[in-house]
Amino acid sequence: GALRLSNAGKVAAGEVVIGQEPGGDGTVPLEGDSADEPSAPEANGVASLLEVNGALRVGVAGDGLLSITKGASVRADELHFAPIDLGNAQESRLFIGGTDIDDGSSSLTVFTPCQLGSGRLDVLNGAHANFANLDLGAGGTTDVNVAASGDAENPATLITSRLTVGFDDLATLKVEAGGHVKCSELAVSSLDTGGTGKIVITEGIVTVNGTMRVSGDFQQSDNVIIEADGSIAANALRLGDQSTSDSAEIVARNGTEGGGSTLVIL
Repeated sequence: GALRLSNAGKVAAGEVVIGQEPGGDGTVPLEGDSADEPSAPEANGVASLLEVNGALRVGVAGDGLLSITKGASVRADELHFAPIDLGNAQESRLFIGGTDIDDGSSSLTVFTPCQLGSGRLDVLNGAHANFANLDLGAGGTTDVNVAASGDAENPATLITSRLTVGFDDLATLKVEAGGHVKCSELAVSSLDTGGTGKIVITEGIVTVNGTMRVSGDFQQSDNVIIEADGSIAANALRLGDQSTSDSAEIVARNGTEGGGSTLVIL
């Protein structure tokens, strides 16, 4: 099934489930389209809005897709991806972005701490995703991509207080082409809970206003890769933070002349 919101459409609900039944395919596209008539509400700065006062579930027993584009917004108390214990090959996908840099800034805001499992989150082309706390790879494999479109004044951003990449499962965070991730604390891999995480920064920026902890993982590969003039800035760094860690690695490589891939500890 599909629910489409566009041209300043608004839905408010206590709970929203996308992809409820086994074998099902749920899709919710939100578009903040430009007004066809000057008197239309969106001509005065009102875009499409989905407001969820409880849980927003993208994929349960079936596939779930939520796309937020062209200046539309979603605000939810909770966000959940498909649980893996149902034994299905369901997929959760959340896409936030515009079709080009002239679109308004689409946004997702989640007000309570969020743990994402099996699924993919894309924050692209000037879009913004805001979380209280965010754990990736919590009960399933999570892939997150934050990438801009070349508009330096309006980059794609993901903002959270505490960010864990690899909570108790696999997680990958890619920050590319001017995308920006901002957090107060960053943990990459968590052996306490059995997680493995990786961050790849390619022409992107990660800003940590507190401590960045990089622990070893069971795959013994590079935990953090900074390349093509990407950068990380943190107030403090703990490398191999946990006593059971086998290895913890940060690699900076492939900078360009006049630039450079950088790790800065303030």
